[in-house]
Amino acid sequence: MSPEAVDRPDPAGPAARTNADEELRLIIRILMRRWLVILCALLFSFLVSVVIAYMLPARYTAEAVVMLDMRRTQVVDVEAVVSGLRPEAAVVRSEMDVISSRVMAAKVTDRLDLLNAPDFNGTAPLPHSLFSYVDPVGWLRSLVRMITAGGEGPKEPQTEEERRADLRERIITEVRAGLRTSNDGRSFSIRISYTARDPLRAAQLANAYADTYLVDQLEAKYEATRRANEWLSSRLGELRDQVRVAEEAVTRYREEQNLVEARGGTVTAQQLAEINSQLVIARTERTQAEARLRGAQTLLQADARGSATSEALTSALIQRLREEESQLRRREAELATRYGPRHPTMINLQAEIRNIQEKLRDEARRIVQSLANDLQVARAKEASLQQSLNQLQSQSGVSLQAEVKLRELEREAQANRLLYENFLGRFKETTEQKDLQTSDARLISNAVVPTAPSYPNKSLIAMFGLGFGLLLGMALAFAIERLDRGFRLAEDVEAQTGTSVLAVVPALKRGSPPPEEFLLNKPLSSFAEAMRTVRTAIHFSNVDRPPKVIMVTSAVPGEGKSTLCLSLARSLASSGNKVLLIDADLRRPRIGSALAGNGHSGDLSELLIGDRAPEDVIRVDTRTDLHYVVAQSKAPNPQDLLASRQMERFVRGCADVYDYVVIDTPPVMAVADAISVSRYVDACLFVLRWAETPRDFALTAIRTLRKYNVPVIGTVLSMVNVRQQAKYGYGDHGYYYSRYSQYYKD
Repeated sequence: MSPEAVDRPDPAGPAARTNADEELRLIIRILMRRWLVILCALLFSFLVSVVIAYMLPARYTAEAVVMLDMRRTQVVDVEAVVSGLRPEAAVVRSEMDVISSRVMAAKVTDRLDLLNAPDFNGTAPLPHSLFSYVDPVGWLRSLVRMITAGGEGPKEPQTEEERRADLRERIITEVRAGLRTSNDGRSFSIRISYTARDPLRAAQLANAYADTYLVDQLEAKYEATRRANEWLSSRLGELRDQVRVAEEAVTRYREEQNLVEARGGTVTAQQLAEINSQLVIARTERTQAEARLRGAQTLLQADARGSATSEALTSALIQRLREEESQLRRREAELATRYGPRHPTMINLQAEIRNIQEKLRDEARRIVQSLANDLQVARAKEASLQQSLNQLQSQSGVSLQAEVKLRELEREAQANRLLYENFLGRFKETTEQKDLQTSDARLISNAVVPTAPSYPNKSLIAMFGLGFGLLLGMALAFAIERLDRGFRLAEDVEAQTGTSVLAVVPALKRGSPPPEEFLLNKPLSSFAEAMRTVRTAIHFSNVDRPPKVIMVTSAVPGEGKSTLCLSLARSLASSGNKVLLIDADLRRPRIGSALAGNGHSGDLSELLIGDRAPEDVIRVDTRTDLHYVVAQSKAPNPQDLLASRQMERFVRGCADVYDYVVIDTPPVMAVADAISVSRYVDACLFVLRWAETPRDFALTAIRTLRKYNVPVIGTVLSMVNVRQQAKYGYGDHGYYYSRYSQYYKD
């Protein structure tokens, strides 16, 4: 891997961490915004849990401890009828199941005579608590019994015996309900805990369970030993008779067949065994002789001298001849350096070597012939033994068949004898064990009367209430946020509407003058700065050709559209621009009531129907030199008037005279007037009220404007609670408001 690859950062890493950080900050902001909801849920849940904790009846738990004793008392080396417990975790769990069983509960019930105990048979007075009178669990059980018994019809009256039997079963169920067994998984100790309303009764039942369990173990061993002795006693008589009959059958058959026993078998069988052994040895010797002969013949054929056979190698003559040959070969090698091959000395020496080689071949052939003679002797011996065996087998055929039957009878008698001896020994062992039974467990801790209740755990219930309240509050906080249909962050507006947020207009405090007056009274306020921001955004929306005719609209009424429109117009006029404000909302006009100006008394509808000239409807704001045209709500067919050519000519004519023409139009979702006006405007401002405008309405309005190619240059968030907005986003206007508020004079 290159160094560049190592040093190259993972592009997904920082992005993933940024997303995770943003999600965490979002969760924290939601919890901080809804802290009051969380606190109320927390307090409510805590108070309810405390009330429940003090209303629940107290219960007491007593505990006894028994230990499974894996050590066995071995007085004699005799295997017990019932084996001891194995040191395994499964054994501990099984013993816990035994203690928790219904059989054990029935024994405890009878041991303590709970059938006549007032606190179990229903004759004891109820304790004084609210749950003594209001018992929803008991009511639910009664309802279930009524439903399950509804189709059975009326029951016949019970006898006293049946009633007591039903009562006993109910008490057994109730006794089991209060029991709990446990083990820590690291020891063989079993904790027997019992919970009851009476502390004395809890200790009594815990000790009763422990004692009953120990006694039950001993009784089980005594009973198993007794049953084993009875069965062994009856079985021994049968086995004794079987042994006697089998031995008598062996003796009688031997006499009938005249089979003589000779130290472990008959004479014929011993002869056959001996001849078989000799025959096996003879066959082995013959096989070895054949192998030696084949090996010698093979080596003799492979070696012309015949000196390589295994027998020849061990021959003294062969060894001596080879030594002489070796000496001659060495001498030949020494003389070859001095004499030539035709020298008389060399010729004599080679003749001696050939003579020795001929002697070697003669000796090898002699040895091969000797091996062949040995093979003939071995074969003759084997044939003789085989003949003797065949003769003996033919003579003793009948005796062998009788011996097979005899062996069967003897084996049966021997098996019966061994079985009888085993049963007899085991019977004596179990008889001696009867009084040596010990329990596999022992009590190591008695249950004492508890002094403090184990239930209810008021602290735990209170903590649970706090935890539940916290979770409930958080769930409510997230649910409220989920149900919040308004826009609170500029980034959400831009992400969902696809338009830029040009400015965030803060809401004025209670008791402040109207926004259009506040703008003039406090020109250095944050509200005035927001208007200047909108003014700048309009100018830079098209630097080459700044828009002159500006339409202001919204999705629904009550968004602060008219206030924003009037404030923007005054801000533009205050900066030295010649501005005309037209109130094109012929259904709910507001500009006229907000401004007190001088001039003519005509309105826009009179101008559009031809009753007034343009100069007759234009008024002048006395405070800012803003020119404006008001509207009246009594105008017929407002949409037709706004879509008329008179309206278009009037607006275009004013655009030639004024620096800016600002038009206040009705909401897009209410009527189609804004669409009619949009045909002759250069820019459109869309107003959203912070946290109030439904998202669906806003998105539908934006889609409608785009459908008709309305030049929407951006969105303005109006009436923003900057302090609340600071809780929603780190990058929004409200988050930094407290940091640069010293620049404003609100």
